[in-house]
Amino acid sequence: MRDKLLKCNVLLIVLATLTIVNSFILNIILESLHGTSFLGLSFYAWIWLHIGLGILCSVIVLYHIFLHIRKPINWLKWVFELNSKLTKWLAWSFGIAIITGLTAAVCFCCNMEHTPIGGLHGKIGLFVIILMICHLIKRWTWFKGRVNGLVFHPVINNEKCIRCGLCTKRCPAQVFEKQGNKIIVNRTEYCLQCKKCVAHCPKNAIS
Repeated sequence: MRDKLLKCNVLLIVLATLTIVNSFILNIILESLHGTSFLGLSFYAWIWLHIGLGILCSVIVLYHIFLHIRKPINWLKWVFELNSKLTKWLAWSFGIAIITGLTAAVCFCCNMEHTPIGGLHGKIGLFVIILMICHLIKRWTWFKGRVNGLVFHPVINNEKCIRCGLCTKRCPAQVFEKQGNKIIVNRTEYCLQCKKCVAHCPKNAIS
């Protein structure tokens, strides 16, 4: 699972970077400067490339989410239960970006022209990019750990644990899970190594 998630995330970074570069070329170089072509590609070719990259990026994001929750039927529930506000904002804004992007793509295919929904999609897309960068920065330790083979994950001392549930509430990666009156570490491959669980445990039961 760790290898799949690492490969998925690396691919997502590459595709997201290409999409950002493509958006910059479309919105700054071509539209703002009223250009008709760039690097031998026409304005319309850059738009088709943007649509293709957007679809690929969306598919990889959905696969990324699937690797996290494993059961597609729980996707919406997973978003509502996210502990990280940043990730929750990212999930909702990305969903809106997909809807507006698909609508803009359909409109473009019908009349080969820009529409106001395309402009809205661009603004939401910029917001998503900012959130994605913040999301990546918060998880940079996870990347370094996976690449170097150094993987931290929490261990609960059940003799000290009072089942207060603070670790479950504070963990941004939802590594912990309540099973009956017991808390277990169930998703070690997603641990971000932030050690919030260690810091918030009132009984020092996590190491």
